[in-house]
Formats: sequence, structure tokens, C-alpha cells
Amino acid sequence: MGTNFGDILDAIGPALGNKPAIVHDGGVTTWAEFDRRTNALARALLDADAAPGDRVAFFLFNGAEYLELLAATFKARLAHANINYRYVAHEVAHLVADADARVVVFDHRLAGVLADLDDDVLAGRTLIQVGGTPGDGTLGYEAAIAAHDAAPLGLDRQHEDPIFIYTGGTTGYPKGVVWACGDMATVIFGAELPDGVTTEAIVALTRDEARPKAYSIGLVGSPLMHGAALWMGITMMCNGDTAVVTDNADGFDAAHHLDLIEQHAVEGIVIVGDSFARPMLDALADRPEAIRTLRIIGSTGAIWSAPIKERLLDIHPGMVLLDLLASTEAASIGSTASTAAGGPDTASFELGPNCRVFDDADQPVEPGSGTVGWLAVGGPQPLGYHNAPEKTASTFRTIDGVRYSFPGDMCTVSADGSIHLLGRGSNCINTAGEKVFPEEVEEAVKTHPAVRDCLVVGVDDPQWGQAVAAVVEADAGAIDEAELRAFLKDGRLAGYKVPKRVVVVETLARKANGKADYPAARVALG
Repeated sequence: MGTNFGDILDAIGPALGNKPAIVHDGGVTTWAEFDRRTNALARALLDADAAPGDRVAFFLFNGAEYLELLAATFKARLAHANINYRYVAHEVAHLVADADARVVVFDHRLAGVLADLDDDVLAGRTLIQVGGTPGDGTLGYEAAIAAHDAAPLGLDRQHEDPIFIYTGGTTGYPKGVVWACGDMATVIFGAELPDGVTTEAIVALTRDEARPKAYSIGLVGSPLMHGAALWMGITMMCNGDTAVVTDNADGFDAAHHLDLIEQHAVEGIVIVGDSFARPMLDALADRPEAIRTLRIIGSTGAIWSAPIKERLLDIHPGMVLLDLLASTEAASIGSTASTAAGGPDTASFELGPNCRVFDDADQPVEPGSGTVGWLAVGGPQPLGYHNAPEKTASTFRTIDGVRYSFPGDMCTVSADGSIHLLGRGSNCINTAGEKVFPEEVEEAVKTHPAVRDCLVVGVDDPQWGQAVAAVVEADAGAIDEAELRAFLKDGRLAGYKVPKRVVVVETLARKANGKADYPAARVALG
């Protein structure tokens, strides 16, 4: 038997009835309503002459509509294709064309970006607008739902039905990573279902009231257009949980998220490292009781430093802080859990059961050797990249008969088998022949008490080839370059890793998902 998210949702939706499926800015959508609305929306998508496997472009902020549309694509056997809501016209045009999206669903506040596209980009595609008053040739989201039957679709769905996740890189356009629904389900539920992940087994699991769960009410803190929150959204839907979502058009509002945690007794939240955790700490200063219901905070995609975790646990010792090492190409690489009893150093992780570390000759790295190696993940993994066979061949490679995904992360392996993440090989700085990983320097810089955030890049240098340079977020006058360099040289970094140039800014630019915006850091350096 195969596994398909559409079949799972068909089975659990009606059974959960009046239980809240989504708590959103407009109110509450029960599971019964969610089931009916997503059935109708799935039919609206199919009425656009979409065939199984066709892509639906999501050009949306966080909200109930994102999760409804995601469920509708599963039910209709169509594929989600995310577009970053910060993209400008030429970036949107590229992704719409690359995905060959049959339908484009967009927030009314983003209509101006679509208006800037050349006429031929959207020609022949169905446009559905969320909110506002749709223009000529565009369907309204609520009108599309109201115009279609809300009964189950009765489709013969498959384990291999695809889901797209466009992953942004530091250079060039994003690439579409293609997962099979069933393989993604195996990553999500595999550990709980050792006898086999099937639709029937997952449905039985979600109906088991005695089943221990990390949380049943989860707040999506980071953008659903990125992998971390998307995985959380899919997991909560297929678990029959309650997802709390809020509009994020103006960025991450820590105080508002604390309001939501208090109001809805949220038990779990997903964030993106220090860039989300620091604002939460600031907002918690006057209201530490706001997170008393939290059982778990999960993070992936950016550094979550040990001192920040310790401060959070000082406020609420009953939480577990789960730092996940994952990527769109390789889920469940490793993890680490911090509690009031302690936790590992920053960027240290326990490897998952399918994870290995290989050197440049594809040989396993010996624990404790100090050798820098490449992380590789076996087990369930993507089918490959959309329209990129060469990239697929270089990322997904077979060693000794096992297919591995190499997402590009480099690390060392400690004697106990844990790893210390160094960063992406593509970001590695070569300074006079020495390799410097930006993330390692960023970790050290952020241990300074006056530093709130930091990004490190390599800049051209006539003497060194590349020089290490840092953009540091700190209060005006709180730190200067000479003092920071002396701080780092005091046993924290080797001399060649200490930034040769430091620029202090009041606010450091990051992407909407909290990940590093290295091009913006280069601009700040001038």
C-alpha cells in the first residue's frame, strides 16, 4: 500500500468534526469546514484544466489560505510550487515559467508584482486572488470555493504524486526540489511506524488518543513559503492537529506571536534560529509568563546559539529546545535537544540514522580525526531537481550501492560521533589558502555580549585573495572594530579567521525566513 497526503486528509478531516484545524487572523476553521473547503478548492484547481502532477504556484503570505491550498493540491493530485513573496517581477517570472505553473494563486497585496510581468508570462494560466477585488480575468479565492462541490473527489491518488519545494540559494535562481508524497510521509512518520508507512497506518496513528505527541497546537512562526514551516504545516495537517497562523507581510512580530501563544495555549512553535529567538527574548522581558504553555520550540535553517537557548530556558525551564539540522534536499540530517539540564555547544548535532560524513574521496570520515567532511543522507529523499539533471547528478550520488543526498554542508566528526557543523561549502572563504567557514566565525562573533547578530562573507583582497569581513548588528557605540577583533583573538578564533574588516549596523538584513542574506551583507560592506 502506498501513502498519499490527499488520502490521509480525506480520512481524518470529517472524523475530527468541530475540532479546530486552523486558528487564523479571521477566526477559526474547524476540521469539518477545512475538509469541505479544500474539496471545493481542489475542484476549482482541476477546472483550470490541470492534470496530475501539474504545478500550482503559491505567491502568498502566511495565512489559512496557504494551508487550505496545500491540502487542495494534495487532494487534486497537483503539486505545490512556492514563490518567495519578496521576489520582484523577473524572479517571479522565472519561477512561474520554470514550474510551468498551471495555476497561480496570489495575495492581493502582491498583485502589483504580477502586473509588472510581461504579458506572455501569465498567458494561458489561471489566476486566483486571495483578498481584495479581483481584476478582469482573475478568480476570487472565496468565490472559487463557493462555486464548487464540497464532496470528496474520489480520485485514485498515488504514493509518487509530487510536491515541489523551491529552495533559495546564495547565488542564481532557486531550484525546485521534487519529493514524492509517500517518501515525505516516510520521513515524517517513519520512526513511529517501523512496520511500514501507509495511509491506513497514519490514519490509525492520528486517531490513537493514547499516542504521545510533542504538541497538538502548533504556531507557524516562520514563512510557509520555506521548507521548515512547510514541513511543520504538512505534519500538523496529517496529524489532525491545530495549526495557528498569522499574516507575516510585515515580517516576524515577536510580541504578536507571544499574544497568540497565550491566547491559544500553543504548545509548539517553529522558528529560524537566533534571528527569531532574539526578538522573542526581547519581547519576553516584560511578560515571561507568555510562553508557559510551550512544550517545544523547534528551529532549523540558521544558527541557534547556545547562549540564546540558555536564556530561553531560564525563562521557561520546562521546554525542550529542538535544533534540527535539515535541508530541502535532505530532511532529518541530525538534531540536538537542549533542556534546563543542559545542551550541546552551538552547531553541534547528533546524526540521524541514515546520515554519514564522507571526505572528498567518498570515504567515511573517522570520528575524532579532525577531517572536514561532507554530510550525506540516505533513506527517503527527493527524486531530484526539476529541470536540472546535472545538479541532480551532483547532489544525489550513490556510494557503495546506497543513494545519498549531499546538500552541501561540511562538518567535523567528534570522537563520540556527534558533528560540528561548519557551513556550506559554497560559502567557504579561501584566505591565503586557508579555508574559513562563515558560520564558524559568526558563532564566535555572536558570543560578544554587545552583538545581536552577525553575517560573515569573503571579500576580494589583493594580499590574501579573499579576506574575512563581518557585518555586525549592535547598538550604536556599543562595540568597535578593534575591541571586537581583540575579543575574538582571545582564544575564540585562529588569527586567520578573525575578520579583517568589521562594519557595525543597527539592523542586519536577513531574508524573510530568517536565513542569511549574504548579498545584502556585501552591500553593507560597500
